[in-house]
Amino acid sequence: MARITGSIRDVQSQREALIERDDTNEMFRSVFERTTVGLALIDGSGFVLHANPALSRMLGVRADQIKGVEWRSIVHSHDWSKFESIYRQIFGGEADYLQIENRYRAARNGSFDALTGLSRLSHSFGNGARVIAHIQDVTALKQAERDANDANMCKSQFLAHMSHEI
Repeated sequence: MARITGSIRDVQSQREALIERDDTNEMFRSVFERTTVGLALIDGSGFVLHANPALSRMLGVRADQIKGVEWRSIVHSHDWSKFESIYRQIFGGEADYLQIENRYRAARNGSFDALTGLSRLSHSFGNGARVIAHIQDVTALKQAERDANDANMCKSQFLAHMSHEI
Protein backbone atom coordinates (compact mmCIF):
# COMPACT_ATOMS: atom_id res chain seq x y z
CA MET A 1 0.00 0.00 0.00
CA ALA A 2 1.38 3.37 -1.00
CA ARG A 3 0.77 6.55 0.87
CA ILE A 4 0.73 10.00 -0.71
CA THR A 5 0.75 13.20 1.25
CA GLY A 6 0.81 16.75 -0.01
CA SER A 7 -0.12 20.26 0.71
CA ILE A 8 -1.59 23.04 -1.27
CA ARG A 9 -0.48 26.57 -0.72
CA ASP A 10 -1.91 29.67 -2.35
CA VAL A 11 1.02 31.63 -3.79
CA GLN A 12 -1.05 34.11 -5.76
CA SER A 13 -0.26 37.01 -3.39
CA GLN A 14 3.48 36.24 -3.56
CA ARG A 15 3.32 36.09 -7.33
CA GLU A 16 1.48 39.42 -7.50
CA ALA A 17 4.08 41.01 -5.19
CA LEU A 18 6.91 39.79 -7.44
CA ILE A 19 5.18 41.14 -10.54
CA GLU A 20 4.62 44.49 -8.82
CA ARG A 21 8.27 44.62 -7.75
CA ASP A 22 9.42 43.86 -11.28
CA ASP A 23 7.09 46.55 -12.69
CA THR A 24 8.41 49.10 -10.17
CA ASN A 25 12.02 48.22 -10.99
CA GLU A 26 11.34 48.53 -14.72
CA MET A 27 9.58 51.87 -14.23
CA PHE A 28 12.50 53.23 -12.17
CA ARG A 29 15.02 51.97 -14.72
CA SER A 30 13.05 53.63 -17.53
CA VAL A 31 12.87 56.97 -15.68
CA PHE A 32 16.59 56.78 -14.83
CA GLU A 33 17.54 56.11 -18.46
CA ARG A 34 15.13 58.53 -20.19
CA THR A 35 15.03 61.66 -18.04
CA THR A 36 16.70 64.88 -19.18
CA VAL A 37 18.06 65.41 -15.67
CA GLY A 38 21.51 64.00 -15.01
CA LEU A 39 21.42 61.31 -12.31
CA ALA A 40 24.22 59.53 -10.47
CA LEU A 41 24.22 57.08 -7.61
CA ILE A 42 27.19 57.82 -5.34
CA ASP A 43 28.56 55.66 -2.53
CA GLY A 44 29.74 56.82 0.89
CA SER A 45 33.33 57.15 -0.33
CA GLY A 46 32.30 59.53 -3.10
CA PHE A 47 32.54 57.16 -6.07
CA VAL A 48 29.92 56.90 -8.82
CA LEU A 49 28.14 53.57 -8.85
CA HIS A 50 25.74 54.37 -11.72
CA ALA A 51 25.17 57.32 -14.04
CA ASN A 52 22.42 57.91 -16.55
CA PRO A 53 22.68 58.93 -20.23
CA ALA A 54 21.65 62.55 -19.50
CA LEU A 55 24.62 63.02 -17.17
CA SER A 56 26.97 61.40 -19.65
CA ARG A 57 25.75 63.84 -22.36
CA MET A 58 26.30 66.80 -20.01
CA LEU A 59 29.83 65.66 -19.21
CA GLY A 60 30.59 64.68 -22.80
CA VAL A 61 31.57 61.11 -21.95
CA ARG A 62 29.99 57.66 -22.08
CA ALA A 63 28.08 56.52 -18.98
CA ASP A 64 30.50 53.62 -18.47
CA GLN A 65 33.34 56.18 -18.24
CA ILE A 66 31.64 57.82 -15.25
CA LYS A 67 31.10 54.60 -13.29
CA GLY A 68 33.82 54.19 -10.65
CA VAL A 69 34.98 57.79 -10.97
CA GLU A 70 35.40 59.87 -7.82
CA TRP A 71 32.65 62.52 -7.78
CA ARG A 72 35.19 65.16 -6.76
CA SER A 73 36.95 64.75 -10.10
CA ILE A 74 33.94 65.97 -12.09
CA VAL A 75 32.96 68.89 -9.83
CA HIS A 76 34.74 72.10 -10.86
CA SER A 77 37.70 72.63 -8.52
CA HIS A 78 36.54 76.14 -7.53
CA ASP A 79 33.20 74.71 -6.35
CA TRP A 80 34.38 71.62 -4.46
CA SER A 81 34.59 73.19 -0.98
CA LYS A 82 30.95 74.35 -0.97
CA PHE A 83 29.88 71.08 -2.60
CA GLU A 84 31.80 69.05 -0.04
CA SER A 85 30.01 70.86 2.77
CA ILE A 86 26.55 69.77 1.66
CA TYR A 87 27.88 66.34 0.71
CA ARG A 88 29.03 65.83 4.32
CA GLN A 89 25.69 67.06 5.70
CA ILE A 90 23.83 64.54 3.55
CA PHE A 91 26.11 61.60 4.42
CA GLY A 92 26.21 62.69 8.04
CA GLY A 93 22.44 62.39 8.26
CA GLU A 94 21.94 66.12 9.02
CA ALA A 95 19.65 66.46 5.99
CA ASP A 96 17.84 64.16 3.57
CA TYR A 97 18.02 66.60 0.64
CA LEU A 98 20.11 69.67 -0.17
CA GLN A 99 20.56 71.75 -3.29
CA ILE A 100 23.49 73.82 -4.59
CA GLU A 101 24.49 75.79 -7.67
CA ASN A 102 27.87 74.64 -8.93
CA ARG A 103 29.91 73.88 -12.02
CA TYR A 104 31.02 70.57 -13.47
CA ARG A 105 33.97 69.74 -15.67
CA ALA A 106 32.91 68.68 -19.13
CA ALA A 107 35.07 66.94 -21.70
CA ARG A 108 34.08 69.05 -24.70
CA ASN A 109 33.40 72.57 -23.51
CA GLY A 110 35.37 72.93 -20.30
CA SER A 111 32.59 73.29 -17.76
CA PHE A 112 28.89 73.94 -17.34
CA ASP A 113 26.70 75.58 -14.70
CA ALA A 114 24.32 73.30 -12.85
CA LEU A 115 21.73 73.12 -10.14
CA THR A 116 22.58 69.99 -8.17
CA GLY A 117 20.38 68.25 -5.64
CA LEU A 118 21.69 65.53 -3.36
CA SER A 119 19.23 63.09 -1.81
CA ARG A 120 20.18 60.55 0.82
CA LEU A 121 18.57 57.22 0.10
CA SER A 122 16.37 55.97 2.90
CA HIS A 123 18.17 52.66 3.32
CA SER A 124 21.59 51.40 2.39
CA PHE A 125 20.65 48.35 0.29
CA GLY A 126 23.08 46.39 2.45
CA ASN A 127 26.13 48.09 0.98
CA GLY A 128 26.59 51.27 2.99
CA ALA A 129 25.31 54.80 2.53
CA ARG A 130 24.13 55.99 -0.87
CA VAL A 131 23.25 59.38 -2.30
CA ILE A 132 21.55 60.17 -5.56
CA ALA A 133 22.70 63.34 -7.29
CA HIS A 134 20.36 65.03 -9.74
CA ILE A 135 21.97 67.59 -11.99
CA GLN A 136 20.20 70.13 -14.15
CA ASP A 137 22.29 72.06 -16.68
CA VAL A 138 21.48 75.76 -16.14
CA THR A 139 24.23 77.19 -18.37
CA ALA A 140 21.77 78.88 -20.75
CA LEU A 141 19.79 80.31 -17.82
CA LYS A 142 22.96 81.69 -16.17
CA GLN A 143 24.07 83.23 -19.49
CA ALA A 144 20.67 84.90 -19.92
CA GLU A 145 21.00 86.24 -16.36
CA ARG A 146 24.46 87.66 -17.14
CA ASP A 147 23.16 89.20 -20.39
CA ALA A 148 20.24 90.83 -18.55
CA ASN A 149 22.62 92.24 -15.92
CA ASP A 150 24.88 93.61 -18.67
CA ALA A 151 21.89 95.23 -20.41
CA ASN A 152 20.77 96.82 -17.13
CA MET A 153 24.27 98.16 -16.55
CA CYS A 154 24.37 99.69 -20.05
CA LYS A 155 20.94 101.21 -19.54
CA SER A 156 21.99 102.71 -16.19
CA GLN A 157 25.17 104.16 -17.71
CA PHE A 158 23.21 105.59 -20.64
CA LEU A 159 20.63 107.21 -18.33
CA ALA A 160 23.35 108.60 -16.10
CA HIS A 161 25.13 110.06 -19.13
CA MET A 162 21.91 111.51 -20.57
CA SER A 163 20.87 113.09 -17.25
CA HIS A 164 24.30 114.68 -17.00
CA GLU A 165 23.93 116.10 -20.52
CA ILE A 166 20.58 117.70 -19.75
